[in-house]
Amino acid sequence: MTVTYFRRYRMRYDLREGPLAEFETPVDYLLEPWSPRLLEDHAMAKYRSFQSEMDSNVFPSLVMKMAVSN
Repeated sequence: MTVTYFRRYRMRYDLREGPLAEFETPVDYLLEPWSPRLLEDHAMAKYRSFQSEMDSNVFPSLVMKMAVSN
């Protein structure tokens, strides 16, 4: 039996440190608060983001279109 190890990097921010630094969005971007109507777009963006990444091997559900939106 072959064992494969993956090194994963953790990104995190301690919210007790206060808000993130202010930034400007690019001209063509719009920030919106979360809404259930964004679920399908969010699921597709997540699917496309992970489909060719190492995490898709560790977490196959990230690249399954049906599983991403659940």
